[in-house]
Amino acid sequence: MARAAEQARQVAANNVNPADHPRNDSVTPLPRPNGGIELPGPPDYRALARQYAAATRQVSSVTGMLALPARFIPVIGPAASAQLTRMSLEAGVANVLLTGYGYGWTSKEFMHSVGRLTLSTVGWPLAKKLGGDKVVKGASRLFKKLF
Repeated sequence: MARAAEQARQVAANNVNPADHPRNDSVTPLPRPNGGIELPGPPDYRALARQYAAATRQVSSVTGMLALPARFIPVIGPAASAQLTRMSLEAGVANVLLTGYGYGWTSKEFMHSVGRLTLSTVGWPLAKKLGGDKVVKGASRLFKKLF
């Protein structure tokens, strides 16, 4: 310890920077298995968008399918059904946006995604207009009598 302190005093007295040495003027890359320097390429955001699009499509489908049976749950059924329907719609919109970015805005995958969203959005009001609301009410009454 005393020897290091003495060397530090001598260096300071002589105005010498110990780091100022010719061997510190160049950078030696770390050795790689293939002998070169591997730099990561830019991330593929389109591939990532395609993966997220597949996930949001699944979320939209599952929450949409759970919305109808949730309506029959006593007390919280209508609220749960409404929330699941909202989640399905939001996941569907996210799917359309991610599919458009991942596959291209004029691709057939994007057109299919827009079609799925349109059918799921129009499907509920159309089902009510065609008498689906009466079926839901009748099934709800039957469910309450059974349980």
